[in-house]
Amino acid sequence: MRVGLGELEERSGDSASASAFYQQAAQVSPADPGGYAAYGRYLLEQGDISGALAQFQAAAFADPRSQEAYTGLGDVYRHLGRFSEAIGAYRSAILLNPDASPDPYVGLGEVYKLTSGSIEPALGVYQGAAGVAPGSSLPRWAIGNVYRARGDLKTAAFYYQAGADVEPTAALVRTELAWMKVLLGDWPGAKAEYETAIALQAGNP
Repeated sequence: MRVGLGELEERSGDSASASAFYQQAAQVSPADPGGYAAYGRYLLEQGDISGALAQFQAAAFADPRSQEAYTGLGDVYRHLGRFSEAIGAYRSAILLNPDASPDPYVGLGEVYKLTSGSIEPALGVYQGAAGVAPGSSLPRWAIGNVYRARGDLKTAAFYYQAGADVEPTAALVRTELAWMKVLLGDWPGAKAEYETAIALQAGNP
């Protein structure tokens, strides 16, 4: 409940109250990794990397099988440039529950991209994420980005469209799809996607 209240306060822009609720969640239920992980995610978004690391480590200690904890650790290590540790954390998250979330797959793909100097090695990881999360636009958006980097705009548009199809309320993927349609000369299609994205961002799909 406190995590939910923290999320509400964070969305309303009240950072102090959000932080207080996240801290309370961790203190009231120390055996539950969810409170630590939620607070860690909040701290990471605020730029407090060391604080986030401590919270995700606490989450992993509270429950060594928490996928959210290891995904968060991977995110922190990636931000710190500790790529081998990030890869280990993301792989642990994937092995704990390979079908639960695309997030560790996507994070692992980002590390491969950073360490290889090319986006290409990430493609297989993104495809794996799409396979385990058929209702998520995020891995399809990531696959689209790979093809966009290649200059293959039609295939990029195909994957952005796939993301919009499986998650129609995802404004990010619709914005990317609109830009691909601009580049491909589909002006009416681009206008429709931009209008949809604007409505979604305004909360009026």
